Amino acid sequence: MVTATMRHINHKHKAEAERLFFDDKKSIAYIADALGITKKTVGRYLRQSPLYAAEKSRRQAENKASRAVYQKSWASKKRSGASGSAATGRLGDGITEAAILRSQHFLDVNVLSYEKF
Repeated sequence: MVTATMRHINHKHKAEAERLFFDDKKSIAYIADALGITKKTVGRYLRQSPLYAAEKSRRQAENKASRAVYQKSWASKKRSGASGSAATGRLGDGITEAAILRSQHFLDVNVLSYEKF
């Protein structure tokens, strides 16, 4: 049985959740933690708002754009970080690495050939 006090609390939480989500641009997890209610309840409150669909798609587009920027910077950092020193644990660029592998292979073949005969 839902009492008048419970309805007032629900309305108060709903209004605060909408303010935090739409005005302050806070996440559902943050709002749930701040209000002491579950994320599912916050989501239910927000889905009842006519502004929710537009805000959700705006946030998805924003996240997609920021993810693309991050991925581009990450890939660029990895490409530029390919030439390092042995002190940092990196082998170096592809040419140096190939030369090291070729040299090691040659030594290994000679050792194995010597041991076999």
